[in-house]
Formats: sequence, C-alpha cells, structure tokens
Amino acid sequence: MATQMAVELKSDNPEQNNTRRYSGNIFANYRFLEGRLKGVVLNAGANVRGDRVIGYNTVTGAPFWAGGYVQYNASVGYGRQLQFAGRKLKWSVTLAGTNIGGHRYGLIPSAGDNLGITRYFFKTTPTAFLTNKFSF
Repeated sequence: MATQMAVELKSDNPEQNNTRRYSGNIFANYRFLEGRLKGVVLNAGANVRGDRVIGYNTVTGAPFWAGGYVQYNASVGYGRQLQFAGRKLKWSVTLAGTNIGGHRYGLIPSAGDNLGITRYFFKTTPTAFLTNKFSF
C-alpha cells in the first residue's frame, strides 16, 4: 500500500524524482599567441546544478528538495614545438583541477517510521591532474 501511495503522490506532483529544475555548464579558454606568454593556455569553467526532488512526504505529498550547487574547474597549460633527433615534436604540459572549491552536496531521506530527512554530505574531493604530452 505504501508503494501505491508513493506512486500516486509522484504522479499527482509535477516535480519528478531526481529531475533538476535547471542545469548548465559554462567554459572559457584563452590561448596566448604572441609575446612572453606565447603557448600558455588558460581554461576555467563551472557546472551549475539546480535543486532537485529526492522524495515526497507520504502524508502531505510535499516534495523533499536537495539543494543545487556550482562546481568550478580550471586548468593552465603550455605547449610548443620541439626538435629532437631531427624530428619535430609537439609538446604540452597541463595542470588541471576539478571541483577546486571542494563543494559538498547531497541530501537523502531517512528510512523508517519518522518520515524525516537525514543530511548526508558527499564531498567530491578537489582533484588535480598533471598531463605531459608528446606528439610526433
């Protein structure tokens, strides 16, 4: 019966579970083509995620919302052409970081008779990548 009630509440409510009201990504890059910084590449971006329904109160039918968040990413790189053993090589090195703000997110309804919400934060660890690339 509880399953049937949850299905009815969900179908009567316009917000669907795990569906965000909005989301988007924005990303920009800039490459220096001349001067002292020739070959340097700068990148920055953000992933935006809006609130989402994570469940419904089985008594009132009101949705439980998990908050939205913004995750920032950035990188800096340098590339140039090299000469090695008479061959031309393309070389680049990039330092990239994801979730550089260390954003935490998540909200999960608790199980049991209390019809409550328990907060759980899932921390996406800020991560850095160093890439060294040769093309020939």
